[in-house]
Amino acid sequence: MENAVCLVLDVDDVVQGYASARVESDEIPILHIVNLAVDSGVRRSGYGKMLLRKILERGLDAGCEWAYLEVHTTNLAAIRLYQKAGFKIFRKRSYYYEDGSDAYEMGASIEESFKSLGRRECP
Repeated sequence: MENAVCLVLDVDDVVQGYASARVESDEIPILHIVNLAVDSGVRRSGYGKMLLRKILERGLDAGCEWAYLEVHTTNLAAIRLYQKAGFKIFRKRSYYYEDGSDAYEMGASIEESFKSLGRRECP
């Protein structure tokens, strides 16, 4: 991964999800997960977890030890997924989105995320 990556989940030649991230760094590279989405028809099939794991792997390959993201405060399914992956809420951003809705900023150690996601060892 150079500075950014986008992964596409293709199931039987139909796009069912995607994830994108970029490396942000002043001195220490940090993975910013910009988007992670799965089509509503295939949610709860493990695809979100798979995309999250793959995007974290790319971050680790790029030298990142930490990852962070923003999520709508009302997106409970996504918040649960991220919490299961070891992400913690560290800040609420009021009026973050264009429509005025709020976001949580969540962050995690990538190594700890792999442990939480059931991975036996880091790549």
